[in-house]
Amino acid sequence: MKKIGNLFKELFSKEPYGYCVLGGRFEILGNHTDHNHGLCLSSSCDILIKSAVSKNDTQFINVHSKGYDYIQIDLNDLTINQNEYYTTKSLIKGVIYYLKNNNYKIGGFDMLCISDITPGSGVSSSAAFEVMIGKIVSCLFNQDKIPALTLAKAGQYAENKYFNKSCGLLDQISVAFNGVKFIDFKDVENPTIEELEFDLPIDFVLINPGSSHENLSKLYKSIPDAMKRVANRFQQNYLRDVDYIQFCENSDLNCDDLIAKHFFKENKRVLKGVQAIKNNDVDALLEAIRSSNLSNRINLNNTMIDGHYEHSPQEAIDYAFSITNEKDIACKINGGGFAGTIICFIKK
Repeated sequence: MKKIGNLFKELFSKEPYGYCVLGGRFEILGNHTDHNHGLCLSSSCDILIKSAVSKNDTQFINVHSKGYDYIQIDLNDLTINQNEYYTTKSLIKGVIYYLKNNNYKIGGFDMLCISDITPGSGVSSSAAFEVMIGKIVSCLFNQDKIPALTLAKAGQYAENKYFNKSCGLLDQISVAFNGVKFIDFKDVENPTIEELEFDLPIDFVLINPGSSHENLSKLYKSIPDAMKRVANRFQQNYLRDVDYIQFCENSDLNCDDLIAKHFFKENKRVLKGVQAIKNNDVDALLEAIRSSNLSNRINLNNTMIDGHYEHSPQEAIDYAFSITNEKDIACKINGGGFAGTIICFIKK
């Protein structure tokens, strides 16, 4: 932290009050289930965002982020601005507004941020940054007493309302809570979060094939939109509330129904994965992940953008399997898919 502390001192002519370090997230199982109140299995990771911070005596938040433009937020103007859609500034404003609107104290501070998370890589750099802003506000102004779930909700709110990107709560919960966790989104306002002890002899290897999933919001949105259409067919808003047997009896396996089938099967795979972790059953977990990857390719069709195999997640998955004993590895996309990184889960 000495390097970031020295840089902070150069920029703000004072010593930092403290440091904040937060990792991105790995999605183990539960791809595209959270937005339909499904089940997920995820983990925080050690690819980090690091920051040095200090209070100031003004109404402004000043943020220097290595490799990005300087940002200043006026705490007297936290309104949504469409001209700020898809910007880091909008994320900061959204988090601050949410916390203020929920009766937490806010104030001006100076911040220097350095990230090891590649934007668009699927490790959820945006969620990690959002939760970090909330954590800083919690530590500087609220005696570090803002609950982790509230910080996660603040991040989701910022991304939905201020950044203008539709997302569930999975990414934010994954970075706000440490370690491996099982999340049940049946009550999306108060999801059940179970932290799991993970002792399996598996390495998590993140592979970046060279494509970014930035600017793919329309493709991501097409999946929850399809699930919603199927749910509406059964007079429900979310697939979680649709009876699976009834769905099977009234399905013709068109594109929407294939996407819905992934949701139902993926929830079962999450439960198998949780049980495998509790039983220290490496092979069962890897098999569940391999099955999830197959469903991504066949049902969600989100392991690549049609016609763009080179540098796609699918190319990376195919290559990983080609050089490894299939029984010793499982691979899957990390996040929304179509582009970005994959995770390989490899026996030690």
